Formats: sequence, C-alpha cells, structure tokens
Amino acid sequence: MVAALSANAGVLAYPGLGFVALTFALAIAIAIYAFGTTSGAHLNPTVSTSLAAVGRFPWSEVPAYVGAQLVGGVVGAAGIWAIFGGDAIDLGVGQTSIADGTNYLQAIVAEALGTFLLVTAIMALAVDKRAPGGWAGLMIGLAVAAAILLIGPLTGGSLNPARTFGPLLIATIGGGDTFWGDLPAYIKGSHDMADNRGVVYMGPGTVEVHDIDFPTFEVKDGPGVHPDNVGRKVPHGAILRIVSTNICGSDQHMVRGRTTAPSGLVLGHEITGEVIECGPGVEFIREGDLCSVPFNIACGRCRMCKMRNTGVCLNVNPERPGSAYGYVDMGGWVGGQAEYVLVPYADWNLLRFPDREQAMEKILDLTMLSDIFPTGYHGCYTAGVTSGSTVYIAGAGPVGLAAAHSAQVLGAAVVIVGDRIPERLQQARSFGCETVDITQGDPKDQIEQILGVPEVDAAVDAVGFEARGHGKDAEHEAPATVLNSIMDVTRVAGRLGIPGLYVTGDPGAIDDAARQGSLSIRIGLGWAKSHSFTTGQTPVMKYHYELMQMILNDRAHIARAVNATVITLDEAPDGYRDFDRGAAKKYVLNPNDLIAA
Repeated sequence: MVAALSANAGVLAYPGLGFVALTFALAIAIAIYAFGTTSGAHLNPTVSTSLAAVGRFPWSEVPAYVGAQLVGGVVGAAGIWAIFGGDAIDLGVGQTSIADGTNYLQAIVAEALGTFLLVTAIMALAVDKRAPGGWAGLMIGLAVAAAILLIGPLTGGSLNPARTFGPLLIATIGGGDTFWGDLPAYIKGSHDMADNRGVVYMGPGTVEVHDIDFPTFEVKDGPGVHPDNVGRKVPHGAILRIVSTNICGSDQHMVRGRTTAPSGLVLGHEITGEVIECGPGVEFIREGDLCSVPFNIACGRCRMCKMRNTGVCLNVNPERPGSAYGYVDMGGWVGGQAEYVLVPYADWNLLRFPDREQAMEKILDLTMLSDIFPTGYHGCYTAGVTSGSTVYIAGAGPVGLAAAHSAQVLGAAVVIVGDRIPERLQQARSFGCETVDITQGDPKDQIEQILGVPEVDAAVDAVGFEARGHGKDAEHEAPATVLNSIMDVTRVAGRLGIPGLYVTGDPGAIDDAARQGSLSIRIGLGWAKSHSFTTGQTPVMKYHYELMQMILNDRAHIARAVNATVITLDEAPDGYRDFDRGAAKKYVLNPNDLIAA
C-alpha cells in the first residue's frame, strides 16, 4: 500500500504494479532473513497449511500461525491508515479486487497459479535440503514479485488470504469501499491446488483418478486402513515422487470385484520413485535417491524379515502377516498409482539405483523390479528351473511373460507358455517361447507335440484363482484348473512355483467353497508324484538386487518381454479396461511426466 501511494499518486498502471511487486519482494526477503530462524517466517496461511500437508510443520500449530497472520494483516493495514489517513481508506488500504472483465472462476485460477509459483519456490528453496543455503529469502521474494506481475492485472495478486483480509477489515472500519464478495476467490484460489492425485477403486469395474492427500509420516484413517494402524507414526519412512508405477493383474482382481476391497481404496503396489523427503529415523537413504520399492512392506526387524521372508512380515499389518501398498486386507497402506507415496522403513525397503542417469535410460526395465520380474523369477526359481530345464508357464499375462523370461535367464532349454488369448501368445513367441493354446484342449497333449513327451521338469502357475477351463470349457471359470493341470504335466519329483494369486475371500466365485478360497485340488496326484509346492507373496528382496544388476548389465530385457507401454496417470482407467480385455501389454503409468517419450 505504501508503494501504491508512492507511485503515480496512487494510480496503479502496469509500471506501478512492477514497483509494488519489487517492494513486496524486498519486504518478504527481509522478513524471511529476519524471522526465518525464529518462526519459519510463513507470513501466509497457504504456506503454513502446505508445510503441514507435506509433514514439515505440525497441524496442531497451524491455527495459531494462521491467527497471527490474520492479525498481522489487520495491524499492517491499520498502521497504513494511521500514517496516510483518508487517502489510504479512499484507495482501499491495499485491498485486492477482481478486475473488470475477469470472472470469478478466472480469478480463482489466477490466484491458484500465482500461489503455485510461490509454494513451488518455497518447497524448492526452503524445504528441499539440496537447495543452496542463504538464497531462500531473495528467491522467494522474487517469486512473489513474478507472480504479482503475472496475475496482478486480473486479481491484484493477493497470493495471501491474510494480506486480503486485513485491508478489507480496516477499510470497512474506516467507511471505505470494500470487496468482501471477492474474498472467497482469494481463499479458494490459494488453497485449491491438489496436493496429490491417485488411481482410486470406486467399485466393481470402475477406477477413477482423484485428488488424494499428500503423504505424511503418519498413517491416516481411510478405506482399507486397519483401525490399529490409524495414527501410526512413520519416522522411519520416506516420501517419494513417483517416476513410474505399473498396473498389475493383482489390481485387476480387485477392480473386477473379486475381492473384498473397499470403495475409495487408492491402488498400486509397483512403484519406482525419487526420494524427496526422509523421516527423522532414516539413516542411509538420501533425498534425491532414485529407488525401486518392493511391493511387500516389511519392517526388517521381525523374525520373518530376518529370515528373508519379507512377504509375511509380522509387524506391518495388524490383521495378518504380510502387507502391500494399495491392496485389500494388507493394512491399508496408501497405494502408489499416484504422484507421491509414503514408503515406511525406507532404509530397509528401498533399493537405490547406483547411477541415476543410467537408471532413467533403463527405467522401463527397472520399474519391473518392484513386483513382476521378481515374482516371475520366484515362480521359476522355486520350481527348480535351471540349465537345460523344460518349463511350462500357465498364463501369458505380464507375470507369466516375466516368468517365461526368467526361465530363459535361468538357462531353461525350452519354455512353453499357455494361454487362451492369441495376442498374448504372440507376445510370448516374440522372445523365443513355445506356446500352447488352451482353447484347443488339454495342454498336456500340445506339450507332447512340442517336446515328444507329455511332461516338463518344472511348472509355474501365473494365473491364480480366476482360472478358466481348457478346450470347450475355456470360456468358463474353473478356479482349480491350473493347479491340477500343472500337477498333471510336471514329472515325478518335480517342483511347482505358484506366484498366481489365491484369496481367502472371493465375492464373485462360482460356488460357496470357492468364495472362501476352498478349491477342488487333486492333492492326491501331487502327493503320488512327490511334488513340491511353493505359494504366497514373492519375497521381492530375495531377488531384486541381483535382477537389477542383470538389467543394468544388459543380461535381462524384461520390458521387451512384457511389452512395457507407458501411459499417463489420467489414462489409467483406459489402461485397466484394455488390460481386462486381454491386451498383451504391461501398462506403466508416468504420473509426473518424468519418463521420456
């Protein structure tokens, strides 16, 4: 206001607006340098709430700070009235108002844009520890100046509800003209930026992209969150800006309504991202690290974790052993098909890539380390696949294709993949696999045509509980089909890897027994043939470091095998639909536009 009264007798043409902007920049810079180490010099309700939203300021102190900011705005306007008298009241004591020709929505958007520039500068310079020291005050002040020059002709460039409220109140007391009706635009515009966005399960067959909470170092109540996890502190966690996050067949089970997943659950457990903030208990992971996130959430402290059985950690899910991001009955940890995510026990869980530039060049391969590459590898490894093995992989979805490539990496002589969708079988053939079309009959007969004998050394179930029948029954669900089939085609004393998902509750099952996860398995056949079975969540950490080294040294090309296909976060619903129709693609979401085209 002082600047306005000093520039051209209070008439604010654009050069005058520039003078005001620079004056604001100087005042803010002085305030930050003077009070920054004492109170943080928030000066603005939006700054206090934004810092609280990202866990850098306690919510309990926000009301006091906002109250002080509003009082400061009133005191400042009152001081200007005292110094300049009636001239100050006539000019509105520094009120901002929506310009003629600018509608309410445009004003909200303009203030939101200006506030975005301000908050981005604050987060980059005052919060990010990589920022050079000593520059925060000057650069934040200049960011305010730039924002005022940008949006000032439309709204006056408030950027701060307290800076608008104070002059309004004093102008009212002094009997001047006021613009109280414009105040909501400044409040809404300054707080209307989404903190985070994610893919949300809305009910059977429906996923949508919604605004969601920015992660903090505390578990909040929400869909799927176990009551005993609500309020859980996560000082050992890290917040990641997500580089890539993949749609998984396990997600599809929920989206099809085949689990007890609640509406509103944020999906996604295949996550790769950059650490942007570490909790106070994180010792070795650093901000700026680019990391793969195992889909298993594990504490690293319990008996199971110490035995490398991280898929059944005892401490992260109050309901039962084992946990994962964005998945039903897994404790309620928020999913990672989003822009940002919290990773607990960061020092233990995160796999840091040694060279960021190299990692970004191979990001479509490395993004598979969070789940399907280790899962496919686990299926083959536990089935005993080794040099010269003959292997049958049931299912040519992404996990089946990952298992097929893993079998090749392990030295299998022949890899046979079975499915009912031609496009997926063609994808398997594209990297050297033999294929079996289960719509043509029993896989055993087709395996004999390929190998000369109707059996293999090892078999992997990459289908799970939504299996279909064979031959004329291929369009009908028969949940025990794959389990019985792989016992039938595997030689005596062979081993079966079963990474395919089986659940304890299936609302869409074909009968009452299957609804409880009870299937008609020919266990007598498996016993008679001395088969060994390995089931359950893949303990990703058993394998991901070694598989990362294979990718970085060009010994594994998993992205090519699974046909990695990049889409935007907003395209996720389309990706789910295409995947459900049988697309031979592994959809990789690019939520922050960090993957090069």
